[in-house]
This record gives sequence, structure tokens and C-alpha cells, in this order.
Amino acid sequence: MLLLVGSSAFAASLATPGPSPVDRSADVAIDRVDAEATAALRTAVRDAARAAARDPVTVAADTESGRALDGPDTFRRYLRLRIFLAARDAIDPVEHRRGGSVARAAFGESVETVPGALRRVSIAGVDDGTELEVTIHGLELTVRDDGRVLDTARVNRTVTVGVPVLALHDRTEAFQARLDAGPIESPGLARRTTVGVTAMAQA
Repeated sequence: MLLLVGSSAFAASLATPGPSPVDRSADVAIDRVDAEATAALRTAVRDAARAAARDPVTVAADTESGRALDGPDTFRRYLRLRIFLAARDAIDPVEHRRGGSVARAAFGESVETVPGALRRVSIAGVDDGTELEVTIHGLELTVRDDGRVLDTARVNRTVTVGVPVLALHDRTEAFQARLDAGPIESPGLARRTTVGVTAMAQA
């Protein structure tokens, strides 16, 4: 009798449908678009840094945009602007579809001014400036299902690229400062030349 009851219970459990599978399409889509956006930002930062090194701006023009770049280090502001423009272009097409869910990365609200662009990017040198660490502020990740917004996250993303643009710039600035130093200033190249010539004349 016990065996009969057990068999009946087992058969009933097989006939009873289990819990419905959880649809994780939205979670997968948002994770994938986050990873793809980070990869796109890394490429954009590398390209912008190399372009800034090839065509540096160290003196701001007398225009509205130029005055926004003027400051203690015009080159670094110029680099941040180039990174913003490259990153915005790189992020624009990034989206990922999973099932009925679509996740997209964007810069959010429109940025129309140079100061606004500079506020969205911060940079720092790593390993004595041989690497560049860049943080993009206010990246927007949105996931939709059938056109309905399921979730929106506003995040900051930091990437590091092996481009020594800051080290090269700083060395160039230091060398130029030595060239521009007066004959009696230290450690100016002109002073060292003057001392050498004087010694030769005395000899």
C-alpha cells in the first residue's frame, strides 16, 4: 500500500508544472551594453590622446571656446575636450538586444559648451604619466522592453590606456622652460652655455 501511495505522489509531482523561468533578458542586456560602452570608451580615449599628442594646443585662441580652454594647463583642458568629443561619438551607437529587451548607452543631456564638456571628463597620469586614466562622468545606461523603460542608471566609468601623452607633454614643457630661462637663471640652457663660453674665453 505504501509503495502505491508513493508512486501516485511521484506521478502527481511530474504532472504539476514547476515555477515559470525568470526572464533575465533585461539584466543581461544592461550588463552587456555596460561592457561594450567601457570598451568603446577605452578606444576613444586612446585615439583622442594620440591625436592630441600629434597636434597639441598649448596656447588658447582668443575666441569663446579658446577662452574656455585657457588656464593653468591649456593642453590638459584641450586633451579633455578631445576625449569628450571622441567618447560621445563612440558611445552613440552602443546598444545591445537580448530577447525583447534593448539596452543603450548615452551621454544623457546635450552638452553645447566647452565648459560643459570639460565637466564630463577628468584625467590623471598613472606611472609618472606613462599611462592615462580617464573618468567619464554621467554616462547613462537605459534598458527598455517593447519601448517601455525598465531601468535607467547614471554612472561614471574610468578607463586606463597605455598612452604616455602627459609624460611627453610635461617633459616638453620642462625642456622649453629651460630653453627660455635667462643667462643668469637656473637651470636654463642659456646659462649653461654662457658659463661654458666664459670658461673657454678665460682659458
